[in-house]
Amino acid sequence: MDDREPLTVREALDQLSGILEGFRQGNAGPVAIGSHRRREAVLVPAALWDALAGSRREAVDQTDASLRLEGLSRSHSARLISDSYIRGEIDVDEMVRRTVLLHARPDTNLA
Repeated sequence: MDDREPLTVREALDQLSGILEGFRQGNAGPVAIGSHRRREAVLVPAALWDALAGSRREAVDQTDASLRLEGLSRSHSARLISDSYIRGEIDVDEMVRRTVLLHARPDTNLA
């Protein structure tokens, strides 16, 4: 992203047609939107979004391939977590956090 201030919601609505035309022309990058000039959302061209999702899917596929080489596979619950990551609903840190929690074992120390 560049250093431009985020658009307000009103500005984004007023400029939406132009933003979309820029995306269609391939000469526009992500556009930040927020209130009080604080970035809260980002509009991106669909091609960029698809590329990001493809990169995430590829990373997950590589993980699955590594697990298969070890004779292992992910559980259904772990797949749901990685699917959320692929769709961009969570970032990689959240995916790791949820996966670790999924596989955490209760403390078995008796001392």
